[in-house]
Amino acid sequence: MNTEHFIRILASDTKPSRRTERILLILLPLSALMFGGLFLVKMGVRSDFPAALMHANILIKNTFPWVLAAGALGVVLRMARPGAPVGRWPLLIGAVLAVLAGAFAVTMANTPPGQWGMAMLGKSRFVCTTSIPLISIPVLAASLWALRQGAPVRPTLCGAVAGFMAGSASAGMYAFFCTDDSPMYFAIWYLIAILIVTVAGALIGSRVLRW
Repeated sequence: MNTEHFIRILASDTKPSRRTERILLILLPLSALMFGGLFLVKMGVRSDFPAALMHANILIKNTFPWVLAAGALGVVLRMARPGAPVGRWPLLIGAVLAVLAGAFAVTMANTPPGQWGMAMLGKSRFVCTTSIPLISIPVLAASLWALRQGAPVRPTLCGAVAGFMAGSASAGMYAFFCTDDSPMYFAIWYLIAILIVTVAGALIGSRVLRW
């Protein structure tokens, strides 16, 4: 039996993929809500949260991480089954990133150049780039454990997507606390924090997802 034939056999077996899907669909939101909730209990939700969502930029900030997480979940579930196409999920991720880029450009165009630095740096970039990866640790661990129940053939890439998914979900929880609302801020620092978790997922996944 050659490798390609073996992969086709695994791809035709839907039981591991369905089990992985069920586990991930439970573990991802549960772990994000549990550990993100612990962070919010400690740090608190911004006091003006309900009213703040009436502003377009804040609505984008609190929505885009969850859409990224959903897109990454769609990709990683396909990758857990050898030979399965990833479908159109990357288009969803690309669309979100395009919206972020557009919001960044519009905000920059409407902000005096002398205020660009303040808008980009914000007040809590260090809190952002440490809190999101910390919240994501149990989320990523749960996701990688679930993926081990499948059969990913590209462990490094699968781990990276799992990290992107965990980082995005954690950013969604962090956004309830964050009061830096400029797209020039969150389009940079949220994505940097998510990238940190993505790299961690790739490094860990290259080892724990190998079979």
